[in-house]
Amino acid sequence: MKQSLRQPVIIDNRPGGMQLIGLQALMLAPPDGYTLASGNSAVLVYNPLLNNRLPYDVERDFTPISLVVRFSLVAVAGAQTKHADVQELLKAAQAEPGTIAYGTQGVGSPNHLIMEPPATSQSSWSPAARQKRR
Repeated sequence: MKQSLRQPVIIDNRPGGMQLIGLQALMLAPPDGYTLASGNSAVLVYNPLLNNRLPYDVERDFTPISLVVRFSLVAVAGAQTKHADVQELLKAAQAEPGTIAYGTQGVGSPNHLIMEPPATSQSSWSPAARQKRR
């Protein structure tokens, strides 16, 4: 980046709090166009839906400038898993709600929100199951 921008670039990682710490730093930075933030959809979409006491207002305090990347979420299990595929995992979750353990990058993250329904309830990821609940 330094070569293409022809000026120094400083990376200042501010992890934690579902990206709130980094966003607060961005919000307090001089509005000179030299301070940018990157993050996933939790920053501008999920955080406002999950937390009504955010120290920022998405529309007032930030200007989206670019979609940088699109990515897929994947589910993986250890080699010792007894589930051969997602259908078996969902059947186990439905038979014993609340018994599926999983790890994510944090509460409210896209990874957490996609895993929560099948891990804790009778719901599933399948469009047919969602259609039945309507």
